Amino acid sequence: MAGAEPLPVSAQTLRHRLHERGILASVDGGRQMLLVRRTLEGIPRQILHLKARDLVSFSTDSSRTPL
Repeated sequence: MAGAEPLPVSAQTLRHRLHERGILASVDGGRQMLLVRRTLEGIPRQILHLKARDLVSFSTDSSRTPL
């Protein structure tokens, strides 16, 4: 999460690095693309399908409330 600061790598490089590290939940093997086609809110889009567990940390501490 870079906030307002620009990332020092291109979007394509970032996608490839996420794929290399196994963070992408799925890729479009038929099109040989890291972006997958999904319809969100009735609009077809090309998105990165990320694994939620890699983006958030879960705590076993019951005193903390989930996000």
